[in-house]
Amino acid sequence: RLFPKKARSLNLIAGFQEFWRYTLQELDFVLEANTMERFRRNFAGQQDVVIPLVYHDLVKPWVLTMQRITGQRLSEITPTLSTKERKRLSHRLLEIEMKMFISDGVFHADLHPGNIFFLEDGRIALLDFGMYGELSQEHRDHFILYWLAGLQHQTRRAFYHLVRQTTRLKDANEEAYYKKFKSLADSFY
Repeated sequence: RLFPKKARSLNLIAGFQEFWRYTLQELDFVLEANTMERFRRNFAGQQDVVIPLVYHDLVKPWVLTMQRITGQRLSEITPTLSTKERKRLSHRLLEIEMKMFISDGVFHADLHPGNIFFLEDGRIALLDFGMYGELSQEHRDHFILYWLAGLQHQTRRAFYHLVRQTTRLKDANEEAYYKKFKSLADSFY
């Protein structure tokens, strides 16, 4: 009410709707259990990736019962690794994420260091599947092209493919968005 023009440009209603949807999704443990099984199928055959087993007969909308996983967090394991091992680990984590986004089209939407455990035997456990997202084939294509353009320092092309993965607001200032994107990309490069 105080800043109607600013509120429209921020698209607060859509932001709150998405927050509401993700919050309800995270609170439904039957959905999370089914999501974990979906990720388990997607990572079948990848011996170094662990998705905890779900005990479905003990799962209710308000209770998730799964295999206990113990390991170290990223902040605990990195000081013990050599530079070569850190590089290998970062590449493997990127491969896991790229598999989700590109091959599977379903991704863990809350994959921060607190949701990853590193097991004593070298395997990587992924936890907390309450938030996930799905990408259409078109969005996956733009995602790949975005990454390729970024790797080639083609900022305008990367931006083009980034924007194609979004829903444009009618009052959006795409040129101002590009300037900010370019500034961030330049500092990254």
